[in-house]
Amino acid sequence: MEGMLKKILWTLFILILLIVLIGAGIYWYVKPQKELDLRYRDTSLKSKIMDMVKNLNTELVLSSDEINQLAKKEIAKRPNVRPDVRITGADFKLNGNELEGDINLLYKDTIPAGVKIWYTMEWQDGTLKLTPKDAKIRSVHLPLSFVKLPAMSIGLNDHLPGVVKVKHVTFENQGIKITFKLNKLF
Repeated sequence: MEGMLKKILWTLFILILLIVLIGAGIYWYVKPQKELDLRYRDTSLKSKIMDMVKNLNTELVLSSDEINQLAKKEIAKRPNVRPDVRITGADFKLNGNELEGDINLLYKDTIPAGVKIWYTMEWQDGTLKLTPKDAKIRSVHLPLSFVKLPAMSIGLNDHLPGVVKVKHVTFENQGIKITFKLNKLF
């Protein structure tokens, strides 16, 4: 009887130890690889657009860094993507019409996770639409339904003077080229 109890206790001890080791391994695997935050530089598009108008230029290029700052600003407005998940940091890189984001999340205010997300970008009615396309933690792909990050919208119409309209948008590797046209004044 005593030998049987000893075997059960050893089995229970080993089982608990395995659960703790597996939990620690998962925690280590999902933790963010980079220290990121949601601080952003306010990108003054109005002044860039006004300079463009003054110089009679019809093109404006938003650099990868400016897109990064605008995307971080959008996330900072609503960092809670679900009741138990908050974005604590982000960094984005532009590649054509795709935006690659390193995003740090905090689950239930205790478990940090680093997720890489790819967004598809498209231009619709003066707004840059970013739709999640793929997600992974390190080398493990995640279903988008699991991550549940919302699409983002970066409105540029708010920054445009009334006489300027967007004519065409071209996604390039290092930036987004926006071609404008002037509205008729009368």
